[in-house]
Amino acid sequence: MVEDPTSTHLNPDMQGVVLTTAARQQKTLDDLIKLHSGFPMQEQKSRTEIAIGSVQGEELMAKAIDYAFSDAVRQQDMTSLLGTISASSLEGRDAIWAMLQNKWSFWQNFKGSFIFLNLFRKFICMVGRMLNNAIARFDTAEKADEIEKYFNDNPIETARRAVSQALETVRLKAKWLERDGDDIRQFLSQYKQ
Repeated sequence: MVEDPTSTHLNPDMQGVVLTTAARQQKTLDDLIKLHSGFPMQEQKSRTEIAIGSVQGEELMAKAIDYAFSDAVRQQDMTSLLGTISASSLEGRDAIWAMLQNKWSFWQNFKGSFIFLNLFRKFICMVGRMLNNAIARFDTAEKADEIEKYFNDNPIETARRAVSQALETVRLKAKWLERDGDDIRQFLSQYKQ
């Protein structure tokens, strides 16, 4: 497949599963990036972006984040790739939170190539969704306070509601874990191998 991205040997319905499974292997990111640039159809590129976002390990995640900001990934697809990284693991969640802080001026000022208002509105929704997804994965009151302080110091008006909803989710999870965490750990310890 890497040698010939236009090959039809693999059922298109299975491509995403195969690519994401391959992404979990340590040595496939460069091959996935090569495939991404070689695929002729956007649907194939989108599947590959999800796979790229599924990589494991700090170094590979950093490379995947850099790739999301490259010209190879359409601006409207960037948030999907970053969201996949955030959802892939606790490391991914932390990597995306760090990236959001490090590239904050990009997110605050981004207008990109969204010339038409409807496209720009869609992008604002995608940024809000990405912020919500990245933030809502945390589960401690301390982290909620840290995030709230960050957004008070660095507001982004277009995503205020998404941030508020995400913080509410984090605080609810923190209270739930405070209330039921010991019982959950005790229950799960029965199945520890």
